Amino acid sequence: MVGSNGNENEEETTDKITSKYRSIKRKKMRKQSRYLSALKVSGAKGTKKFVKTSGSKRLTINSKTGKIKVKKRTKRGTYYIKVKVTSAATANYNAKTSPVKKIKVRVK
Repeated sequence: MVGSNGNENEEETTDKITSKYRSIKRKKMRKQSRYLSALKVSGAKGTKKFVKTSGSKRLTINSKTGKIKVKKRTKRGTYYIKVKVTSAATANYNAKTSPVKKIKVRVK
């Protein structure tokens, strides 16, 4: 297979990103923030980087693990976050950026 820069040795990666609806009880977040795993990336070669493109100020994302942090004392309600995943290039694969995924987090 020929890569985007013309080398025959480079292959395109086929990233598949699945997102889950997650909920968390407010009672657990009174004293400290909580982490949720809502993204699953399969087929990506090389290191992955997660970037928040938009969403609530109460939600952040760990750029290496992809876990979503819900800040402490977050009020009840539904929050959204949009995430983009980038896989780095390796010797045999080109870098690739995934489409933006919208994730829904509900605080009960």
